[in-house]
Amino acid sequence: MNMYLLDITYWTVLIVVIPVLIVFGLVYILMKSYFDNQLRLRMLESRDANAFTSRPLKLQAYERLMLFCERVSLSNLLLRIQSSEMSAKDLKSALVVAIQEEFEYNLSQQLYVSEKLWQIVKLAKNQLIEIVTHVGTKLPPKASADEFSQQLILFIESQKKDPIETAKTAVKKEASLLL
Repeated sequence: MNMYLLDITYWTVLIVVIPVLIVFGLVYILMKSYFDNQLRLRMLESRDANAFTSRPLKLQAYERLMLFCERVSLSNLLLRIQSSEMSAKDLKSALVVAIQEEFEYNLSQQLYVSEKLWQIVKLAKNQLIEIVTHVGTKLPPKASADEFSQQLILFIESQKKDPIETAKTAVKKEASLLL
């Protein structure tokens, strides 16, 4: 009789414990799923809030890069920097310094634009400096700033693509994706 009692207790325990374990497992799975979904929802809300606050910063970065392109275009640089008492060598140095300073002023904009766009802007800056340097080496040592500026404009016009125009097009294209 004692053995019979043990069998009944054993089966009773199994009949009670197994459903309790199943219920506990289901509750655990449901709670984990619920909290995971809540976490995902909060992350999406946070990302949306960040996108909302970062959008104006990105637009400002595109504006700054467009302004950079305008400021370093050779025609604008020559109007701003060239003076009648400068030599070609002085103008060349002043142009290179101005291009580099404008670029350094806008370095922080790379945080808000794509890596590809930043590389295009950087390449445009480097190509512009190369053009100024290249044209400057082709002139005689005593050349005037007027001769140098005329040669620069002729050289840019003879090129298939102006690097600054290429950069401006890239800025416009990427900015249009945000709008």
